[in-house]
Amino acid sequence: MPVVRISDQSFASLGTLGVWFKTNTPSDTIDRIVRKTMSDLGIEPEHATEIIENFASTSKIYRQFPEDSVAFTKPFEAQVGKLVVQKPKWSNILLAVIRELSGLGFVGKQLEALLKIPSRAQPYQKEGFRYYADLKLSIQGQSASDACEEICRIALQHGIALRVGFTWRDNDKAIFPGKSARIEIGHERG
Repeated sequence: MPVVRISDQSFASLGTLGVWFKTNTPSDTIDRIVRKTMSDLGIEPEHATEIIENFASTSKIYRQFPEDSVAFTKPFEAQVGKLVVQKPKWSNILLAVIRELSGLGFVGKQLEALLKIPSRAQPYQKEGFRYYADLKLSIQGQSASDACEEICRIALQHGIALRVGFTWRDNDKAIFPGKSARIEIGHERG
């Protein structure tokens, strides 16, 4: 990341704006100011169009997004393998990908070892875990960003076809408020 030097007065002002915007770091505050100013001026970020059109079609493009890029999003369609996810929420899509992985012969302890999210190969229903008897696995609930990261990681690593269409909510904390994007892994682009 580039380093930018600013005056003490500007840094203090960032703190004041951070309280106003309810951001956590000076970097978050600057990001928010830049997005808002560009939006107010009607300027599209130079890289935004390309990334939105190609979001996660490859792991390289997926990693261009900030860690919390799918925060404040709502999936409107999802397909995992041949299964169309009827109620496309990030949690349901993650579960569908894990079930697809299970269909490759992994269950219980084997499945737990493959996942990078909290899971237990036993019934456990505390601390946000939910047990899925068909998988012989308890899985902890995830944020949209964490669920999406695990969904893409599993699909890429295990050759699972994935297509997810989603929209960023009209929220100042969303990376591209009101825009839509599609994740496609293992599908022909068209």
